[in-house]
Amino acid sequence: MAKRKISLIGLVVVMICVLVFAPVVTAGIYFIHTVSGQLQHTASETVSMYLNEFTDRTDRMMETLRDGVYYLTSDSAAQQMMSSSKPLTQIQILQLEQNFSRAFSLGDSLNPDVVSAIYLIKNDQYVPVYGGNYYLNTSWRVRQMYQTHEDCNSARTLYTHYAIIGYAYMIVDFVDLNTMQPLGKIIVELNIDKLLSTLSLNQLYPSTVVIFSGAQGKRIGSLQTDLFRENEDMNKWYHASSSLRKSRERVDIYIPNAEILAGVRQSTRVYFLVCAAILILALLLAATCLILLLRPLRQMLHTIGSIGSGDFSVRMDETPYTEKTATRRTRSAIWRRISTTWPTGWTPCFRRSISAVCCCVTQRFISWRARFSRTSSLIFLN
Repeated sequence: MAKRKISLIGLVVVMICVLVFAPVVTAGIYFIHTVSGQLQHTASETVSMYLNEFTDRTDRMMETLRDGVYYLTSDSAAQQMMSSSKPLTQIQILQLEQNFSRAFSLGDSLNPDVVSAIYLIKNDQYVPVYGGNYYLNTSWRVRQMYQTHEDCNSARTLYTHYAIIGYAYMIVDFVDLNTMQPLGKIIVELNIDKLLSTLSLNQLYPSTVVIFSGAQGKRIGSLQTDLFRENEDMNKWYHASSSLRKSRERVDIYIPNAEILAGVRQSTRVYFLVCAAILILALLLAATCLILLLRPLRQMLHTIGSIGSGDFSVRMDETPYTEKTATRRTRSAIWRRISTTWPTGWTPCFRRSISAVCCCVTQRFISWRARFSRTSSLIFLN
């Protein structure tokens, strides 16, 4: 079996593809690996900054609320009002508000967007000592929480109600400092959606999911949990969490990995499209150069074939390329000399060659005939 020849055209195409693809793929892999790691590190740092800011801010707010509740409980005027069997008058309510506001004069102020109301409850009387808005149904929500969580008492736990979405409550007993018997309740309402504000994260990662949970993993509030599909594969999400230092709550943040790597994937897509365009352009240029190089070669082979068949009138066409001009002139000169010298120079030589061949054949025939006659005579004599 004959050994298969190597195609120069195929070899050129393979070399072009290798020389283009090798650096492109290598650079692409390095780019994806390096930039992906940097983007994941940036996401980790961004989430860590948000968690630190959230925990510090929430811890300070909860500490301020606990200080305010303890101050209100220890205030002598408040103790006297709550111990009285008479309902609180409007003047007494204003005095309670003023006394309560003094608790924040030297400490951190409360964010009214997060701490929407603080109510003091005595029997069936609901007294707002901070915030509170009748038109926003604040008193209705506080009433619902008091009716369903009347036995709750903790300044380090946030309680929720199934019918009240987006709010959490701190519920503490107002006790008589002498007998330690409860005289009423202090209920603090917190807007969890405002507390979990993720504007800084949403600017970078719009699909950020935040879950704020309390003791034993009970969910207090959340943002954009509808992005979790049923049987969601959590390996596709970046997860980070942090717990409040002086409370029982924790916050969990989930960001889709696809959103973190969206920039590098888009850049990689553009990069490979540009490289593919460069490769296609290189192949088109190579094909054009190959056609320009093979055209005179095919013409030369055709000319040689015509000369071999006896047609000495063929010539190579003019070419605009400098590299091919000398070859065309040399070939044309050779064919012109052969065609001009054939009648005068090549005919006598051809005739002498034919005569020599004929003489050689005649001498061999005469020698063969003499040898045959001698052999026949010997056979006859015997």
